[in-house]
Amino acid sequence: MTLEQILQSSFTKTKKAYLLFDLGYTRSQVAELITNGNYGFAHNIWKKWNDLIQLKQQTLQHYLLSFPSTDHLVLNWKLTEHQETD
Repeated sequence: MTLEQILQSSFTKTKKAYLLFDLGYTRSQVAELITNGNYGFAHNIWKKWNDLIQLKQQTLQHYLLSFPSTDHLVLNWKLTEHQETD
């Protein structure tokens, strides 16, 4: 979504802020755009948004690290792929 689409949408201020943060806008910019300069409100929304992003990253890392590495399987498959059979 573009800035104009977000601002003209019927989303809540919180949802609009999340989308603007996703687009790379700063807390100051979001405060000016949707809260009439209320930086504290924009900061509180950013903090929750940032916590969600970090939680998603930690969950993904945990998920990826919970699987054993398959590198050795690929290497073994490549080594045995070209072996001659007796």
